This record gives sequence, structure tokens and C-alpha cells, in this order.
Amino acid sequence: MAEKHIRKIKTKNGFSLEVIIWHDGKTTRFGTFKRSDYDSDRAVMAAAKECRDKALMDIRMNKVIIHDMTVQECYEKSLALFVNNIKTRKRHQNTYDQLFPEAFRTKQMSKVTAADLQTLVNDYAQNHSEDSLSRTKTLLKQMYRAALMSGIPLADQSQMIIMPKAKKPQEPHAKHCTLPDFELFLEGLLDYNSHTAEGRKKSRDTYLALKVMQYIGIRPQEAFALYSEDIDLVHGVIYIRRSIGSTATSMRQVIATKTGESIRVLPIPDPLRPVLEEMLTHDTEPLLQDLDGLPYDTSKISTLLCNVAASKKVPHINQYMLRHMFGTDMTKKNVKLAQTMMGHESPKMTLNYANKASLEEMREALDKRYS
Repeated sequence: MAEKHIRKIKTKNGFSLEVIIWHDGKTTRFGTFKRSDYDSDRAVMAAAKECRDKALMDIRMNKVIIHDMTVQECYEKSLALFVNNIKTRKRHQNTYDQLFPEAFRTKQMSKVTAADLQTLVNDYAQNHSEDSLSRTKTLLKQMYRAALMSGIPLADQSQMIIMPKAKKPQEPHAKHCTLPDFELFLEGLLDYNSHTAEGRKKSRDTYLALKVMQYIGIRPQEAFALYSEDIDLVHGVIYIRRSIGSTATSMRQVIATKTGESIRVLPIPDPLRPVLEEMLTHDTEPLLQDLDGLPYDTSKISTLLCNVAASKKVPHINQYMLRHMFGTDMTKKNVKLAQTMMGHESPKMTLNYANKASLEEMREALDKRYS
């Protein structure tokens, strides 16, 4: 039996139901429901009825918003609602540009099917790594949430996607180094660009930050955000309560820590004291500050470390390597203690530092097997 305001349309894979209501002098489509997306004819009809009844109620209460949103509009709305810093905005933009073809962006969001999204994600997986692929699901969820918050009655089609395996190999990242290699790298760092005052300052500040990361395992953004009031040599503690990041309008700003758990008080080990004493002689806030009066850009510090390794022919050290090494050592002693010191939200995050054997352990096991 036909249902009022619900129109049945034949398709290649069966049929679809469209909810169409005459309102305010024009016909408006409130939703499309494909039979192939549901388990039975009854289920697809129930979904269409629910959409129709809600639309009629909204019309009676003057709540209805008579318009649709394009894919591009949903994306822009998601940025406005959920993205509050420049770096995240750039990552989302890069994912969006590569996921959606130009022609697809003007499509009405209500006409985008789960099959459409699955095809886009499958294509994206052909030349992207697992890390990049995981961002597509986040982006799509935020776009549908933005549409719903704008009053557009859409079912979240991204929930039906089965994430494919990424075809591009993930580049391995070294997570540990030996102490001699680290010391060799630090020598190269201090010699790099030492012929200029600017070069010497940047290398020395980076050296100090790396030593802080080495001894207490804090994040790079936290090491470069330390103020003089954060370092209490009398009581032997250091307060982690700031980070370096971006806001909605500016890069290289002092911002809040990554999470609430990231705010913590850590004891100062004796070998770290001379480093902190040197930092306290600086007359800037934060203590490690670039010559332009802004905090250091940690991504550019990463580039500096790569250049040092290439120029001085020393082992490459990255900033997070020191945090991984600290985390691995601490979890061997006490997981709960390591979680607190590293500022993790859950023990599961901390255990990621403990569940992988080191290269040295693998080599030792092979030596025993074949000796």
C-alpha cells in the first residue's frame, strides 16, 4: 500500500524510497533510502516513514530547514564546528582534496550513498598509507555530524563503510637509539651552523630541549614550552602545563597541554639539573624561544635534526625517539608510574611502549638460537 509523501523509484539493484513533501510553495526531498542498504522491504519502509514523520513534525513546529547541503558545504561546516587549529585544518584539507574529486564536491550530501563513499575510500587506499587512510573515516564522520547539527536530516552513510587495507607501505620509524649514537648526534648538532650566532643559538636551544626529553620523556611541544616558573630547582620538580601548537588563527603559540592528564609534576633527575640551570639563564618566556620572539616550530626542529644527520654523517635522531626510549624503560619498571609520568590518558597508550621487542633483544635471541 502506498504511503503518503513516500515515492518508490526503481533502480538497478532494486528500488529506493524518497520522502517528498510539498511545503512553502515547493516540493522538498527530505531523504532517500536505498533498498540495498537495508535487510528487508519492511526495514527500508520503516526508515522512510521515520524520516517523513519527523519532517512533518518539524514543518508543523516551524523547525524545518528547507535546503540541502553539498559535500563542499558539509566539509566547510565541519571545519567551522570541529577544527580549532591551523595544523589540524591543513591535515583535513589535504585529506579532503585527495579523497573527493572536484566534480563530487558539488553533489548534494543527501544523494551521496554508502557505495559512493566506499568507492572513494577504496581509491584513496591505493596510494596512501594506513595512517592516512584512518583520517578519512574521521573526516566523513565530522561532515555528517556537521550536517545533522545544521538541521539536515541525514543518515550517516560513513557508518556502513568497510575500511580497506592501505596499499602504500607504511614507512618504518626508528624508535630507539644507543646512548653513544645519541651523544655523537649531539656533537654534530652543536657543530652544525656554528659559524653564525643564529645557528649556534638554534642548535644550543635544540640541544637543551633534547636533553630534557631524554631525562624525563616529555613531548617535544612540552619541552619547548617551559617557562621559568615551571622549573623548581629548590624542591627538585618540573611542572608540565603548557605546549607549543597552533590556534585557529596563529601558528607557534603557547597553548594548553594535549589532554588533562598531560598536566603533571615530574621529579628532576640530577643529570638534568645543569641543563635546566642553563635554561633559566635565558631571559625569554618560554625559555627556549626563536630569534623572532616566537616559540620554536617543532616541525622545523625535526627538519634541523634531519639536516644535522645528513651533513655531519651522524646517526639520525628524531624528537619522539627520546620519548619512546623513556617510555620503554619506565614501563619495564611500573606501567602505572609510566602512564602518570608520560601524561597518557589510559594504560593502553603506555603499554604501546612495552609490547615490542627492541632490535638488540631480537639480535640477542637470534645469536642464542644459531650459536
